[in-house]
Amino acid sequence: MSITDKADKMPKIYKNCYLSAVSGKASPRDAIKAFCTECMGYIRAEITNCDTIECPLNLYRPYRKAGDSDD
Repeated sequence: MSITDKADKMPKIYKNCYLSAVSGKASPRDAIKAFCTECMGYIRAEITNCDTIECPLNLYRPYRKAGDSDD
């Protein structure tokens, strides 16, 4: 599947962030947001509640709860 095909199938609200990330034009923060959003099936609450400690981006994910730590 091409990048364009993939972007066409995702919710419109996340499309620009994703395209910016895959083109290398996004900030590291926005690239992580695009990755986490796709990984969690485009469900913001799932990103907030992500407990996949094996993921190297876990501590950098967007929408973290106050008080989240690496414990």
